[in-house]
Amino acid sequence: MWPYWLMFLVPAWAVVQPGRLRRTQVWLPWGLVFLLYSLMIGFRYEVGGDWFNYLAQFNYYGSSSIGEVFERGDAGYYGLNWLVYRLGGEIYWVNLVCAVLLVWGAIVFSRAQPNPWLAMLAAVPYMLIVVGMGYTRQSAALGCALLGLTALGQGRVRKFVLWVALGALFHKTAVLLMPIAALAASRNRLLTAFLVIAASVLFYYLLLADSSESLWVNYVVSQYQSEGAGSALR
Repeated sequence: MWPYWLMFLVPAWAVVQPGRLRRTQVWLPWGLVFLLYSLMIGFRYEVGGDWFNYLAQFNYYGSSSIGEVFERGDAGYYGLNWLVYRLGGEIYWVNLVCAVLLVWGAIVFSRAQPNPWLAMLAAVPYMLIVVGMGYTRQSAALGCALLGLTALGQGRVRKFVLWVALGALFHKTAVLLMPIAALAASRNRLLTAFLVIAASVLFYYLLLADSSESLWVNYVVSQYQSEGAGSALR
């Protein structure tokens, strides 16, 4: 239990600290938090309800051909499994890459808020612990989505689209965030809306159309009881 309390108490302590670091020192505590959370989430052992399902996926897709891997969908995640397996690595390295994306996204998004440490504190219980340690594909996609939303808040629509597209390679439902860019545009609204809609349609048909029915069954009909990694081997 103490690792989870540690993850919670670090930003909680930062929230109540009255002092402020110099601009040249601000990166240090955030860098330490990034390193701590990434390692704790990435190198967890038998944590999460789908741990053994993810392990079975790692062995199955790692020993498959690269063509079979990309036919499966969510090519970013399964391709990462294939690459790590072929390089002689273990599932911990897959988890670490996904953890880095999630923690990086959470930190960047939190630092864009009025009270960064409070935002980070709010992210720990569910986003970082439950999602980060229980839903590996979704966590990587969520990290990319947070990076994209932060870029969108800064008016960088193309960066938003690229981050969401990368997230969709880990979990295809990230594509559903794409239309937000059209609503947030402040300049060249018509052109931005056209480009975003075109990108949304393209990525929908490339990544989501073939599995939309199964996603509806798994996430809606099953009363939000996600089958997670177990459904990926079917």
